[in-house]
Amino acid sequence: MMDTIRLATAISVNEALRRLVVPLIVALSMVVAGEDASAQGVERSGKEVVETSCFACHGSGANGAPRIGDKQAWAKRTGQGLTSLTASALKGIRQ
Repeated sequence: MMDTIRLATAISVNEALRRLVVPLIVALSMVVAGEDASAQGVERSGKEVVETSCFACHGSGANGAPRIGDKQAWAKRTGQGLTSLTASALKGIRQ
């Protein structure tokens, strides 16, 4: 019974982290790109930020980047915890 509860808890935690990945990347991208957009006097949507800043690597999987929408690839990152994922999103890993 305890194994079932642990498994259910692990699954729900992983699912919650997966649901945070893309919105987190979009939000962090908006923060990082916000200064550029403000300097240019142009506001961009989160989608535009992802398309111009993130999609170059996360769209194709370049340099080992997990592709947007690839749940299995992102599971490795979400398993490391939200703090690690946030740091990676802000600093990048390879570029």
